[in-house]
Order: sequence, then structure tokens, then C-alpha cells
Amino acid sequence: TTPQLHGHTSSILALEIAPSPRNWLFSASADGTVRIWDTISLECLYVILVQGDDEEDSSVGDVFALRWQKETETLFIGCQNTSLRWCSLAKLPYSNRSRRVRGAKATDAIGRGARSRASGSDDEDEDNELDAISSPATAAAGASSSTSRSSAIPIPTPPLVRPHKFFDSDALRQSNNAATAQALGLSSSYPSRTSSFSGPPSPGPRTPPLSSRMGRYPSHQGSPGPSAPSPVLPAAPNIEAPPAMGADSQKPARTARYMQLGPSCVLPNAHYGYIYALALSSSPSMTSSTTPPLLASGSGDEDVKLWACPTPSSSTASSTSCLELVSTLPGSSTTSGGAVLSLATWGQTTLFAGKQDGGIDVWDLDTRALLRTLEGGHDDDVLCLVAQEGGEDEGDGATLISAGADGRVCRWDAGFRLTQRWNATQHQHGGAGSIQSCRNPLVLATFEARSGLPSASPSSTRRKRVLFYGHYDVITAPSTGGGGSGWRTASPWTLTGQDGYLYGRGVSDDKGPILAVASAIQRLHSRRNLEVDVVMLIEGEEESGSAGFRECLERHKGDIGEVDVVLLSNSYWLDEQTPCVTVGMRGVIKASVTVSKPTRRLGHSTSGSRCDAAGGGGGDGDDVHSGVQGGSLREPMLDLVRLLAHLSDGGQRVLVPGFYEDVASLSTGEIKEYEEIVQVLNENAEKEAGSKSDSSSPSVDSLMARWRYPSLSLHGITSSSASTIKPSSSNTIIPARATAHLSLRLVPNQSLSTVRNQLEQYLHERFDAAQIELTSSGIALPPPPGRNTLTVDVGHEAGWWVADSSSAYTSALRESIRQAWSSSDSPASSSNSPTLPLAIREGGSIPAVSILESFFSAPAVHLPMGQASDSAHLSDERIRLLNLLKGREIVMGWLGRVAAL
Repeated sequence: TTPQLHGHTSSILALEIAPSPRNWLFSASADGTVRIWDTISLECLYVILVQGDDEEDSSVGDVFALRWQKETETLFIGCQNTSLRWCSLAKLPYSNRSRRVRGAKATDAIGRGARSRASGSDDEDEDNELDAISSPATAAAGASSSTSRSSAIPIPTPPLVRPHKFFDSDALRQSNNAATAQALGLSSSYPSRTSSFSGPPSPGPRTPPLSSRMGRYPSHQGSPGPSAPSPVLPAAPNIEAPPAMGADSQKPARTARYMQLGPSCVLPNAHYGYIYALALSSSPSMTSSTTPPLLASGSGDEDVKLWACPTPSSSTASSTSCLELVSTLPGSSTTSGGAVLSLATWGQTTLFAGKQDGGIDVWDLDTRALLRTLEGGHDDDVLCLVAQEGGEDEGDGATLISAGADGRVCRWDAGFRLTQRWNATQHQHGGAGSIQSCRNPLVLATFEARSGLPSASPSSTRRKRVLFYGHYDVITAPSTGGGGSGWRTASPWTLTGQDGYLYGRGVSDDKGPILAVASAIQRLHSRRNLEVDVVMLIEGEEESGSAGFRECLERHKGDIGEVDVVLLSNSYWLDEQTPCVTVGMRGVIKASVTVSKPTRRLGHSTSGSRCDAAGGGGGDGDDVHSGVQGGSLREPMLDLVRLLAHLSDGGQRVLVPGFYEDVASLSTGEIKEYEEIVQVLNENAEKEAGSKSDSSSPSVDSLMARWRYPSLSLHGITSSSASTIKPSSSNTIIPARATAHLSLRLVPNQSLSTVRNQLEQYLHERFDAAQIELTSSGIALPPPPGRNTLTVDVGHEAGWWVADSSSAYTSALRESIRQAWSSSDSPASSSNSPTLPLAIREGGSIPAVSILESFFSAPAVHLPMGQASDSAHLSDERIRLLNLLKGREIVMGWLGRVAAL
């Protein structure tokens, strides 16, 4: 499995590498922190708290950009609150391995009588080095005065991250976010600035602020200088911090060190907009070059600013800032518009700026002139740029790689020509062939009850827990709409609103209903009216058979918890205006039946040499030409067609022996229910058309054939020649292999295993019998090894499902549907009728329903939101916006009723 690094509590927005010997990975996040990871051990070594405790507004918002300067070992940070920040990490130990080495040295010192020095030496020695962290200017100058020591004030606890006055995506909020604070090792309660620290001690080891004027202290590392007396702090007991998580987050890594940037490491208001990108111009020799490297910063204000960085030999840097503004490259002078979202450089001379409109500006850093704008590669935000300078080998030229929000990756050569472009592929589930390329995860979201009502007493029963199941994967569709695609919209993959309907692949099956349910939960939660726990389990492989679904449930049963009832919404009404509740679905067995030519060579061409695929063929498992081999072998396609003819009587009856034996008998009450449904549908059709319903209206027999009786369907026949030769009237190839794809729909009380065995046995019996019949008829056949072979492969199964119509959960859903559609703005028909909503069944199958019911021993209820004309899986898939809004209302009402059960 692929290792994963866990620790951030919000989106990760930037990554940067510090190469060997550091072997660090920096990650910046919307949680306002930068984490430093060991790329070898995958441990989190340090957490940099980017916000400063001395700032008026301590939240920096999102951390968008990082850039590492290897020569000075300085990390530059671009923030949402328009500030630039930096710190020199030259004094930090490389890894936890370095810490352990120092610990071993301290143990040796104890043996030599140096106990006082070695007591707690591992952490103490670490603190000594960490206390010396400084800005690049001071690190270069080697400052060590008492003035520089004055900013080294120990931090008794990490600073409180207060809500920002302006930025809405601030790092952490103390209110209602104690869990996030704990994950960062922050105390959820923080003492005021004016009072001495009296709260609980800070967990874990702490370091002083990262300041531009810090130096090494001769004796008491970490102690403030005489000009800044240390506050009186209580002795902190040895409490370890909640550790940063290591690889796969199953075991805590060694406790990470927390560090805070000091005020001298901050350049506020560096831009007039968010700082999205940083880039450094390289220098052939940092130690000898007189030209300092440049740090470029790109912002939402559309400008790029160039800042002079100190070199290791620099000693004249400002005491308050290591960056000096050199030039501003104005966005107003470029032809491309929008924010600067990405930056990259070629050496010291060329800067690339990826813009919001898809253009890439090319700047000359010597003349500060715009050379050109690269267009034609992207038509949306350019989010990433990677520039590679050319090598010494011939043809190894400079390359620029760009990636955009349009799903494209482009490659540009040294002449700024677009040489290659890759497009992101839509992951569509088109069957078993796409399973390996579409490994989409189960998404689990848990919403705990949040009610304004008084909490229940300890003796009361636990809250109800509802599991909602949906799927976000979709069936295939054309890449573009219009023309002969069957879609009225420009693209099936772009959500389009028209005449009160939403068009797009997956809007009805099943993304629209998922969003309606999520919106219902969010509304109840935000209003403190959610009185049940809700678990949303959203699958990504339902359309390809839900492979591994049960196994995933087994592994994560503890995360999901106990479940009282399962809710799903993945079916449709019988017409355009009658609300329904689904109370049953058929099961399914999908199988492929393949007849193959034997692998032994059967013959040669008339010339005695083996022919190619378009000619004679005849080799092991090859397609052959009918003009050369026709009549000399048993053709797999003909054998398959003869076999398929024995599966049905030409009508609707399946000829597999025993197929109907276990079908539940039809009761008088069930017939009455079907008659009521047909009556309602016919009345609605008459109102719609203004006359008697025609023959196309559903009948009792047609509904029972669709819902309560099993069936067999043949979906298509493929052959081995289809992949090499396009089928046409001139095609004379005899395929070596022919495969039929079929499905059987099952109903109560049929067994999946029984029907599967019946099908396989019957097919093999009929296939063998056909060989004997042809032999006895006098037709000359090849020797026994030349007989074709039959393979039956069952690829997917799903059990049938029938709801308990009398259960309290189903009754609550009926009442919620009736209430939502009985309002004055509802066009649904006869909403106040006692027979509504209609209790219907579905002829299709959803594998997860029966699995979830049996796995959690919980009943399932099914709310159909779509109309009969939604065209799921077909062209012009759509869903009415009103149905989604009513669906949200129904779910909100149902969850409230479930809480009262």
C-alpha cells in the first residue's frame, strides 16, 4: 500500500523539498501551519506555527506557497493575509535519527561523570540547537549580542489562533474547534495576555519564536537576555504532546517539535492580494556571485514582485528584514489577466508566471521586460509550473511543464513552443475492463447529532444512527454534446440548467440525490435540529459491481458504528407527477458465455504456409478467413448462437430448468396493490392528455413482469475479431472466440447460488448435446481435440431486496413525502390522497442494499427523487431542480421523525 502522511487538519496547498543532506518535505496547509517531514522515516519532525503571537491579527489564513533556499537553508512562506515570512533552519537537527545520536553521546558522557550535563540531555541538547534558529540575515552575520538574545522568549504554550478580522479561511478557530487545536498540540483554553500563565501546562517540547535576531546563548539556551526578563512560569510536568502522525497515521510518530515565527521574520502587506506563488532564481555560485538571488512572489493583485535575498557571505542585511524589494512586474502590462497563481524560473534570467486566464507570462529578469505570453495551452487557471534547465547532452533542452484547472498538462520547449499536451481522462465505469483504472474509494462522513434540546439523561437509550448510501461514479457518456451525440447540452460533463432541469451525466444517478441529502443534514446541523447521528457512505464503484464493498465494510465497521436504519435515494417515479416510495428491487446475476476455438492448429492455407489474420490464419487461437478455412472447422460464433437459442422460448419465459421454482406466490392483496397503482397512473395520464389513456399506459401484467417476476436479457455479442477489424458488410473473418453478455433478474425467494448453478449446468448440458446432435446428423467434424470449448463466467451478483412496508421507518418516510408534496407550491398530483406516495418496486438492482441490510442487521428505506423521464444511463440525463429541493425537505422531515421513534 502507498504510505500516507497525516497531521494537517485542513487542505494541503503547497509542497517543497529540501534535498540531501536534509531529506525534508515541507507541507503547507489551510490550517496555518507548515510541517517538516523526514522523507526517509516519514516522520513529522517539526511543526512551524506561521502566525505570530505578537501580531494584531494572529491568523495568517491559508499558507499558499513555500520555497526552500538550499544555500542559506532558508524557508520562504507566502500567506493569505498578504504577508511574506521566512526562517533559517540551518540549526535544526536533520531528523529524529540525529536526535538519537546525540542521546547516545550524552549517555557516554554520563559514564565519564558528566551527569549534571547529561541529565535529560536528549531534549535539552535539542532545545539548545533549536533556540539558535534565526532569520537568514542574522545567521549569515553570526549575531550574538544581548540585543539579539532578547527575542528568544520561551513559549509556555502554543499561541492561540484567533479568528481573523477579514479572512474567512483562517487557520484555526478556538471556538467550536477544540479537536483541531488538540490535533496541533494547541491548548483549547489559552490564558489572556495580561495575566500570568496559570492554565494547564503546554504539552510536548516547545521552542522559542523563530526570530531574525536570535543567536546562541552561552549558558542558558532559551533564556531571555537581560533586556527582556522572562515571565514567571510554573514548572510544567512531563506531558507529551498529541504527536504528529507518521506514515499511514496508524501509529504516532515521535513527538514533533513546535516552533513559532517571530515578528522579525515577517514582511506584512507584501502585496495587495493573497500570495499564491514563490520562486527563486538560481545562481551559479552563491558563495562567489555578487548578484544576490531573487525571490519572486506572485499574488492575486496580478503583480509579480522581485525581492533580493541575502547570500551566505552577506553581512549588511537589515536587522528587521532579510528581503529587499527590487522591482515590481505589473500585471497591467501583460496581455493575460487575472491573479498570478504559479511561478517558475530558468536560471537567473527567465521567469514564468502562470495566470488565472490560462496564459503564461515570460519575463526577462535582467531587463524586467515582458518577453511574451504563452497561449493556447490552457483555457483555465494555470495552477503549477515546473521549469527544467537544459543539460549538456545534445537535444537535452530546457523544458517548461504547466498544469491547469482545465485538466491539461502542457510541455513547452526552449523556443516557447507547445510540444506536447496531455488531457485528464474521465474515469467512467464502462464495465469490468475499467475496474483497474477506476479504483475509487468509499467516502465516509459522520455527522453527530447537534440539537438545541436538553441532553438526554444517562439512563436514556442511545441516539438513533442513520446510514445514507449513495454512489458518485457514473456510466459512460460522450466527451462532448450536441450534434449526433444525443445530448442537447454542450457537454455531458458540464452541469447545465435549462427550463427548471439540471442536465449532465450523473445528476439523477446519483449525484443530485446525494447533494440533496447532504444539504438536508447540513441545514439541520447548522440549526441545531439534528437529533440523530448520520453516517454518509458514498461509493465510487457501484456502476461496475461494487467490488470489495463488503470487505471494506468489514475493515471499517468500527468507524461506521452501529446502524439503526439505512437510507438510499437512487431510483425514480413511475411518471412525471406522482411521488413514490420504493419498497422492492430485483436481484441480478451478470454472466458472460464464451465459445472458443481450440488452441491446436487446425489447418494451413492452400500454399502450405500459415496465413496472417487478414488472410488464412488457422494458428493457435487465431481468427481465420472464411474463404480459406470456412467449412473446415466448427465456428465459435455459430455454436454460441445455437446455444443462446435454448435460453428462451422466444417470448418472455426462461427455459433454464428450475428457474421459477422458488419464485414467491402471488397473493390477492398484492394484486390489489398493483391495481391501485395502475388506477392512479391512468387517472393522471387522462388528466394530462384530456382523454382516456392509451394502450401505452402500464397494466397490472406489465408492472408485475417488470417488478415481481424474474427475467433473462441478452445485452450483446462480442468477438475476438472486433478488436482488430471493424465490423462491416465486407468483413469475412471467422472469429476464434465469441462472447455473449447476459443478465438474469431475480426476485423473492430466488437464491443467487441456486440460479447460478442452474444456469451453468444447463448451458454446459446444451452445449455438449449440440456436439452429439451434429455428429449423429452426419456432418463431418474435426478430430475430438478440434471441438470448441465453452466458458461461463459469472462476474457480478446482487441479491433482491424487499422493504418491510409496515415498519415505522417506512411509515415515517411515507408521511414525510406526503407532507412535502402536499404544500400549495407542489405540482405533484393528488398529494393528499391516502394512497400516495405510491409504493412501487424497481426492476433494477443496487448491490449495496442487501449487503448493508444483512451486514448491519438494519432495515433499509428507499426514497426515489427522480422522475420517469430522467434518462439515467442514457442521453440527456436530467433531474428537476424542484425534486431535489423537495427531496431535501423530505429527508429533513424524515430524520426528525426517526429521532422520535
